[in-house]
Amino acid sequence: MFSKETIELFKKSLKPGHEVWVYTRGGTGGGNGEIVELTDEVLVLEGVYRGRKFCHYFILNNIESIKVYLEAEKT
Repeated sequence: MFSKETIELFKKSLKPGHEVWVYTRGGTGGGNGEIVELTDEVLVLEGVYRGRKFCHYFILNNIESIKVYLEAEKT
C-alpha cells in the first residue's frame, strides 16, 4: 500500500489527461488509458479499445507501479 506522502506526490504529478499504464500487484493485470480522476483510494482511467470506450478503475493499494507516457501520440 502506498504511503500518504506517495499518494500526495501522485496527486501533484498525475493530472487528468495524462496517458498512463498501470501495473497491479502480483501480476494480476493492469491497463492503460488517460487519467480521469485520482483520489486517495482510486485511480480512474478512460480509453478506447477496438472502437469501444471504456473505464478502468484501480484501487490504489493494488497498484505496483505507474508508467506515464510523456510524449505519447494519441491515435
